Parts: sequence; C-alpha cells; structure tokens
Amino acid sequence: MILDLPYDAFINQLTHAERIVQISHINPDADTLGSSLALRSALERQGKQVTTVCMDIPSDQYDFMPGISRIEHDFDPTAYDLIITVDCADLKKMSGFYQRYADFFERVPVINIDHHPSNDRYGKIALVAPQAASVGQIMYHVLNALGAEITPDMATQLLAALYFDTGSFQHSNTTSQVMKIAADLKTLGADHAQVAYHLFRKKSLPILKLWGLALGKLKLDYDRSLAWIYISQADLDAAGAEYKDLEGLIGLIHGIPGIKMTVLLSERDKNQLKGSIRTENGIDASHFAAAFGGGGHHKAAGFSAVLQPQPQSTAYLPVKETAAA
Repeated sequence: MILDLPYDAFINQLTHAERIVQISHINPDADTLGSSLALRSALERQGKQVTTVCMDIPSDQYDFMPGISRIEHDFDPTAYDLIITVDCADLKKMSGFYQRYADFFERVPVINIDHHPSNDRYGKIALVAPQAASVGQIMYHVLNALGAEITPDMATQLLAALYFDTGSFQHSNTTSQVMKIAADLKTLGADHAQVAYHLFRKKSLPILKLWGLALGKLKLDYDRSLAWIYISQADLDAAGAEYKDLEGLIGLIHGIPGIKMTVLLSERDKNQLKGSIRTENGIDASHFAAAFGGGGHHKAAGFSAVLQPQPQSTAYLPVKETAAA
C-alpha cells in the first residue's frame, strides 16, 4: 500500500528550491533523525544544499546512525528557500525554532512531513499520514516517489525510524506493510543488528542504576488501572544519569497486568516537569496530554509543564507550557 499523499506537489516544490533546511523535533528520537538523514542523502544527490538541524543535541544512543554527526543545532534563516519539518506535529511547539525565527517560517515555504493525528496540516504542502507507524514509513514512500536510490546507509536510517516508533516491532502499529518495508530495507542493506543493539539492548551502567531506582519508586493503583513513577533531579544525580537515560523506561513498565495507563513524570531544570503517557484498551493518551498543552498519539503521548507552588504550601501544581516531542 502506497500512502495517498501529494507526492507530485512535493516534487514540484523541490524543483524551485536550492537551499533547504530540515528541522527535526525537540528531544529528537530515531524516527525524526533517521527520516531526516535519509531524505537529506536523497536531496543532496539531486544537487540540493541541505542542512539538518535540531535544537537539542541527539542522545549518544543514536551515534551509530550514519550521518548523525552532520546534525546542527542552529541555522542562518537568511540562507534557505525551503523548510522541511520532520515528525513535528506542532510547528510552534515541537520545532524549537519557531519563536526564534517566526518571520522566517512565515516567509519561506514549509513542507510538513509527519504522522501524528494531532497535526493540523500546517505548511504549503503537508505529507501527513496518521495511519503510518512512523515518519520512516512515510519517508520510504517519499524516496520511492522521488526515484531515489536507497543506499545501505539510508536503509539503516529508515529501519531505525521504523524500529523505534513501533517499539522494536512490538506495538500494534506494526502492520504487515511495516514488516514488508522493513524486509525491503534489509534487502537494500540495512544493518538491523546495529539498529537492534543500540535501540533495544544497549544499556549503560548509569541507565541500569537509574532504572533500578525508578522501579523502586513505582506506584500502582489497580482501582484506576494506573501505574506511575516520578523521577527527580536528585534521582538522576544519585544514579549518575542524565535526562536522556530515561528513554525506554516507560516501555519497560508499561506491561504490568491490570494496568491500562502508565505515566512517567520527570523533573527538568528548575520547576520544569516532563510527562510521558502510554495507554491500552482504547484509552486516548493524547487526550490526557492535551490537558497540559501536550499531544501525541492515541497510545503514546507527552507534555511539558511548569511547576508552580500552591499558596501557603511547598507542594507544586503543573501548569500548561509546551508539547513534548
């Protein structure tokens, strides 16, 4: 099944562009990174000048991905004639750059490539497919529409994107089409062993210490079918870990029998809170994330918030801020 998207409009827009900036979402994951890097390779072979940017430095978990060292963390908005956002459901909240360069985003054409149901189809051209398991799945079809050769490095990048957003092919979004694409990428030279090791098996000692500490703080409410963990900065310090080391933790605990919703809350900087939500049995995770200005998918969503003290109390309450990636 080829996704029904405006490929012709996308290709036509590319013919009018020479200098392209690709923007990955804040707190980048393997889907936004792998998809961006694969498209970059294809565009550069067409003679385009392409810069791939992300406001946040990618975790060293993704160092195995070909081309990852070419990710930059800022750009000159006067130097480009086309913007391509990758895996950004909300341009203003998830790109990280909109507030800094608002005039640039209003002046230069935007191509929006995404798979979040909450995406409002912003931009001149929207290649948005909520039915896709990942942007990597969309990008596979985009590259075929471009007539691009998928090299072994590009195949590895796209397989990492698919592998990550399907939870190593464990989530319900792992359709037969996803498996067919993964098989084709393997045929094209994707290094699935490296993808599986770095995205699933590899765990540093600080990560293991942090996860052990976190499991000791796990709270369960079987009446509400709810599990949650709160990780403070002190917890991270005790384990010698960083925020990025929390990635994958919610997947570890979201499988307890009788639990339909799992929430991971973590302290970020002063009075900052990040929340990640996973759900089962038809519960919409994005509905709960939206209450704090976040969003995401039906079974996986997130949010960021500012913690403010209650009057005459040392306790804190979350206040809406921005959507999490």
